[in-house]
Amino acid sequence: MPTRSCIVVADDNHDAADSLAQLLGLMGYDAVAVYDGEQAVRACHDLHPDLAILDVQMPVLDGCAAARRIRDDDEGPAPMLASLSALKLHDEPLRSEHELFDTHLSKPLRIEELSTLLERTTACAR
Repeated sequence: MPTRSCIVVADDNHDAADSLAQLLGLMGYDAVAVYDGEQAVRACHDLHPDLAILDVQMPVLDGCAAARRIRDDDEGPAPMLASLSALKLHDEPLRSEHELFDTHLSKPLRIEELSTLLERTTACAR
């Protein structure tokens, strides 16, 4: 029996993080919500998720810095990383940091965008 994909959702907007994690749970994924970049780094280190969705602008450690630390963690394979932002790719801070992420999601998050990402994540996890 295949295991369920694990996903870390990091957003300083608690309602947004919790809602997305709940939606992912209803879609059959094991999803964990965290609320800053430092928590995201720890969750990725501890859980070894298949995917981490990181809000770009978070307190304590922003999404770009968190992505860098997640990529630098030598404990197991790095998850697929998706940035989540209302910023455009040509805006700061994503302009120079966009290569840290495998893909980019825009706020407000559209279900079609999320479904496409989940299909890619599931295909990569096989």
